[in-house]
Amino acid sequence: MIGNFSSKLLIFFLLPLYTNYLDPAEYGQVDIYINILSMLYCFVSLQAIEVVYRFIQDAKTEAEKGEVITNSFMIAVFGMLLFSVGMGIFGAVTHFQYTLVFILYVVCNIMAQFCQQTIRGMNRSALYSAVGVISTFVQVALNILFIVVCRYGSVSLLWSHVLTYLFIFIGILIKCNFFKYFRISTLRWRIMKEQLAYSLPLMPNALCVWGMSSLGRYLLLFFYTTTEVGLLAFATKFSQLLGVVNSIFFMAWQQSAISEYNAADKNEYASDIFNKYLTMQVSASALLLPVIKFLTFTIMGESYREAWQFIPLFFVGIILSGCANFVSMGFYGAKKTNTVFVSSFVSIAVYFAVGYFGAKYWYIWGVGLAYALSQLIYFLIMQIRVKPYLHAKIYFKKLLGPLLAAVLSVVLYYAVDSLAVLVGVTILLGGVFLYFNRQLCKKLLNTVFAKYKSRHAKSDTK
Repeated sequence: MIGNFSSKLLIFFLLPLYTNYLDPAEYGQVDIYINILSMLYCFVSLQAIEVVYRFIQDAKTEAEKGEVITNSFMIAVFGMLLFSVGMGIFGAVTHFQYTLVFILYVVCNIMAQFCQQTIRGMNRSALYSAVGVISTFVQVALNILFIVVCRYGSVSLLWSHVLTYLFIFIGILIKCNFFKYFRISTLRWRIMKEQLAYSLPLMPNALCVWGMSSLGRYLLLFFYTTTEVGLLAFATKFSQLLGVVNSIFFMAWQQSAISEYNAADKNEYASDIFNKYLTMQVSASALLLPVIKFLTFTIMGESYREAWQFIPLFFVGIILSGCANFVSMGFYGAKKTNTVFVSSFVSIAVYFAVGYFGAKYWYIWGVGLAYALSQLIYFLIMQIRVKPYLHAKIYFKKLLGPLLAAVLSVVLYYAVDSLAVLVGVTILLGGVFLYFNRQLCKKLLNTVFAKYKSRHAKSDTK
């Protein structure tokens, strides 16, 4: 949690840099590029990153770990080679000026993610967190250097990503001596076939997940310009702050869902965690909204301030998306990844149908509405289809208080313009958040103190 949240939070605080040095059209253009590269990543990686994390947890010996790493990495290498050749031909024919950075971005991203998920699968949490924090400082420094000092413009954001991914890959490779795991002699078609049976169904699902988070950009670009895409990117960045909390939580939940899949009380366990998760999500959203409005009107660039009004809709979508991802972990525990695609496909079809008319007639409002509706349908379908593998119930009575706090927050978000009042509202909702999540906060603090005392006692003994 510390490693991921601190790193993502630092990236979030780069928004003032982007909004003050890049206009919405520039920011919209590079956001489109990064979005396209994210889509390519889904295909090129062949989801080998998911494979290595899932399968290495079943490996009992160092030799078995080597088999998993070698075979899954060769799957990724095959995808990277095909992409590099194809992208090179495309660049030569079309004279696309960013061919090299596109290739390096995707390849370095895959290698970095592969190494990170490998050490995570090996339960090396401290190293995983340290890599996240250190690499973030590297990326922040590169962004400041390229944008503020050198004035290279928006495309320099791509190069800062490339160099950061390369730093992660080389750092983990040396630190963990990964070379000892790579043995050509351990390549087995039987193992790769099993891994591909797990990973290939994830590809269309990954594409659909990408589409659900990205389709709005292209709908706006069809009817408007990159300026509107830049405003949308700015608006969704804030809801992604909640998405960061989701991603951190899901790292732990995914591991628990897999390890506890065969437990007799897995449904009761999942229901308890799910409702605590929902309480945290809804109350956190209520707390974040006044903070976001305050930041938008104080430290962000003026040309982006129009986007403040669209932000709450995307928070609704992020919460519903988180709910769907939570219950979908039942499929991963059962290794039934081929069933995930249907839910994703239906939801993205709804997103496109509603978003097309929404973007045309209601601007960014329509995109936000389409996103929230598609995520609701995604969650409902997932909840029904996953029941044979995992059934997480929602305790609506326990959620009533956080929901009322969220409604109050939204009303005040649109009604209050005074920055001083927004500060007061933030303090009030901060207290509400702590009250509804008091058990979780208490357990976190007790865990931190217990670990601190344990380490302090060991150092005294030495």
